[in-house]
Order: sequence, then structure tokens, then C-alpha cells
Amino acid sequence: SFGVSGVSFTLIADLTPHWNKLGPGTFNFDDAANWTPNATPGANTDATFVLDSDVDVILGASSEAKSVNIRNGTIRFVSIGNASLVNQGKVLIDDPLAAGFADGANVILDGTNGTTWNAVLALEVGDVGFGKFTIRNGADLDARQILIGNNAGGHGELVVSDPDSRVNATSDPITNGSLAIRAGASGGTGMISVLNGATITTAAGGSILLGDGSLANGSLRVDGANSLAQTSDIKIGQGGAGQLDILNGGTVDQTSLGPGIAEVALNDQAADPGTGAVTVTGDGSEWTFASGNFGVTGTAFVSVESGG
Repeated sequence: SFGVSGVSFTLIADLTPHWNKLGPGTFNFDDAANWTPNATPGANTDATFVLDSDVDVILGASSEAKSVNIRNGTIRFVSIGNASLVNQGKVLIDDPLAAGFADGANVILDGTNGTTWNAVLALEVGDVGFGKFTIRNGADLDARQILIGNNAGGHGELVVSDPDSRVNATSDPITNGSLAIRAGASGGTGMISVLNGATITTAAGGSILLGDGSLANGSLRVDGANSLAQTSDIKIGQGGAGQLDILNGGTVDQTSLGPGIAEVALNDQAADPGTGAVTVTGDGSEWTFASGNFGVTGTAFVSVESGG
């Protein structure tokens, strides 16, 4: 505390744990020496990473933090045996000062030896800057909502890269609304890729939105045999520009988890009617839904070719 002209002030230190190993190297998440102040995050404390280079972070059997904020550099979360990172808050992967993905915030969840991440509230990638998140080698991610390229200036990318890698948006439509996964909103740009037999799903009755709002750009690419995106409803180009590509034996299944409504370039706000495009191509590529609305208020393009 200190005083000026009879007024007393108290300075309160920032006690949010900040990762202090700027890289490169391999370090343990649960080692207090790797955090400032000298204490590991817990269920009621947030964790912040600001990196200069590439860092490998070894997770423990039950590593945890309330929220995780990753601002720049490249961080790879790894396991030496059935490890997990659990959050009760939000995970933000975003570098608002980056000029592009090359110097943005880049996170890899590596499932070698078994790695899971439960981001209970929401995963946000590329909120107002650049961010990329890759799930690979059989890693699992669970988040209530997944928001990629969520605001003006935001550029986000989510890649689920190989067999046994899985992303699950767990939002319960009854209590939290139907929105589970969104790429591109409010002028942001979001890209989601499900590749080589990977899976992305929502809860029953959940929805995926691509290009939500004026000037937004959102895309979902499901590419390769056994690659699967599974949800109830999909909205493509709802006021913005949306793109769905189902390639080389990929599948988008809207009939197993709910009503199965596909909307392409359909928006109640006539001022921003939206543009939606869908391509289904390659042997075994499949898009199943129960009912569809195409180009009712905007412009829709649908192409099915080459065995799709």
C-alpha cells in the first residue's frame, strides 16, 4: 500500500499462473517451477501461455486449469501415458498481434500414449487474431462449444488429422441452445478440416454453422475414407459465405443425431442473405440429411460428381 495526498492505494499482484518457459524444450505442466508465480494452475485458476518458440508440454494424469489462454508461439501437449487436461472455463488460442498463421498461436494436441482435453465451456480459435489447433495421433477433445474465427479480424483453423483423432462438441440443445460448432462469424474467417479417418461430432440436436453473419467466411472439409462429421443440422452461408466439401470417401451424417435439416444460403435477415456452396466428390463420398432448404434468401451452389 502507499498514499498520495492522504489517499491510500493497494497494489494487487497478478496471480494468474503464466508459463515461464519460453522455449524451446520439453517441460511438465504440473511442475510449479515452470509457472510464475511458483504454483501450478488448478480448478479455480487460469493459465496463460506466451511463447517465443516451440515448446512441448507433458500433461499429467489429471492436469487442470479453469481457463487456458494461448497467445502466440507453438505448443504441443503430449503424454507419457493416458494424460488429460481438464478445464471448467474457456480455451482461447489467439494471437491478436500476428500478421498470419505462421506467427500466430499454434497448438497441437498429440494423442500418442493417450491424450485428452476437456474444455468444458468453449474452445475459441482465432477470436480477433490468428490461431490454429491440430488434433492428431488419436487425441480426443471435448468442448461444449467450438468457435473458429469468431469475430472480425479473427482467422482460425481447426484440423482433426487422422484415424482415432476425435472432436466432440457436447452442447446440450435443451439447456445451452443448438449451436455446437461454428466456423466464421461476425466478419471472422474459420476453417475446419476432418482428414484421413478422423471424426467430429455434436450432441444430439446440435448444429454446425459455416459463415454466420455479414462478411463472415466459414468452411468444413471432410476428406478421406472413414472421415466423418456427424450432427443434426447444418447451416451454410447464413448471412456470410459458407463452404462444405465432402471429398474422397468422406461422410457428413445428419440423420443419426436429430432432425437432419440442411440449409444452404438461408437467412431470416434479408439484408445479409448469404452464399453457400457444397461439393460432394469422390468414390464413397456421402452427405445424408432428412430435409433441405437451398438458396431461399441467398445464392446456393451444390455439386455432386465423380462418384459422390
